[in-house]
Amino acid sequence: MKRFTWDAPVIPFQSLAGIKLSTPVDVFERGLEQCRLGGSDRFQFDHGPVLRLEKSGSYVFYVEESFGDYESLDILLFVAVEQGVIGCVEARLPSVCGEEGVNPVAEAVCYKGKWFDCGFGEGVQKIVDHCELYYDSADESHVPDSSVGGVSIMTNFLANVDLYPDQYVTRISVFKEAINEGWLEGAKEEKRRIRESQEWKWPGE
Repeated sequence: MKRFTWDAPVIPFQSLAGIKLSTPVDVFERGLEQCRLGGSDRFQFDHGPVLRLEKSGSYVFYVEESFGDYESLDILLFVAVEQGVIGCVEARLPSVCGEEGVNPVAEAVCYKGKWFDCGFGEGVQKIVDHCELYYDSADESHVPDSSVGGVSIMTNFLANVDLYPDQYVTRISVFKEAINEGWLEGAKEEKRRIRESQEWKWPGE
């Protein structure tokens, strides 16, 4: 199988960092062995930093050197296993960037793949230029409509992008499940109400 790549594009319903959804765990493990550094628990994807792996049902990749006060906050990649296959892949911005965006220290380690033209630390308006985003307050994430689906993002500001457009991406997840149509209809109605309100203006106005 192809090697995992730190700058591979985000493909909804399919892959992130070259890790394909629905891949059996044993096949994923063989691909992972190509990235192992010697016999250690250190791994390096093509064009990526050295990562440490902790495995407990799923696969959690940490940055080699922690930037925050708690190492557990500096997870860069999470690969979830569901019924023996890869069910979700999520990349995260280092916690040191939680309030100030991608700084030079984090630039060297954060996942470089993009969804549309948007990567970590970049404004969600780059995504909105291509598709609508709907805010899920339960998951604190933003999802596209069902014509795209299979991907969600988190940002530095937990709010609807129509109310607060100056948000940047801190997490990107790809998964197999379709967006719940019932929930989506409610989210679309909320977006319509916001846009029809006197307080709302198109971003940039």
